[in-house]
Amino acid sequence: EVENLKLVSDYRTPEEELISSESIGLIEKSIEQLSPKARKVMKLHVDGHPDEEISEETGLMHGAVRSLLCRARKQLKESL
Repeated sequence: EVENLKLVSDYRTPEEELISSESIGLIEKSIEQLSPKARKVMKLHVDGHPDEEISEETGLMHGAVRSLLCRARKQLKESL
């Protein structure tokens, strides 16, 4: 029996690598356009911190963290 057989290759063509690096650049540029507070909240969220912890870290109320995340996501979607 073969266990843990990986059927999908991690190989990317040069074109796929270029598209990937361009996408990352666009995302980074979009994140730079967020306010400093929104960037910090978004980074903590993406890093897996729960909202309560983000609230404690930033000094924002829980509702403000949720609202800021929502606005930041919307802004990122619009810029991408």
